[in-house]
Amino acid sequence: MSTDSTGLRRMFPDAGWETPALVGAAEDIDALIDFVTLLRNTRRSEGVTQVQIAERLKTTQSSISEFERIGGDPRIQSLQRYARAMGYRVRLELEKVPSEPPGQVQSPKAK
Repeated sequence: MSTDSTGLRRMFPDAGWETPALVGAAEDIDALIDFVTLLRNTRRSEGVTQVQIAERLKTTQSSISEFERIGGDPRIQSLQRYARAMGYRVRLELEKVPSEPPGQVQSPKAK
């Protein structure tokens, strides 16, 4: 079974996580959470404060704090601006997702 870093499966155990659509949605949310966490951890390791990022982006420290808490669904542009404020660039990739034959559902244990 895959690692559940979002807690979605614990919060909604009867949501039918074995269906491809929900597996994909959980993977997408995990990827976004991981990326925002990477931005936050990079900021910290670079010794940059939330106040400094806010000043560079002409916003407030509380907005940066909210962004880092992963409370929403940030636009790609927001991720790019945050990264640029630290001297980084966001590079997007396209990755082919393995498909299941129609009518077949992969068991979560098969991973």
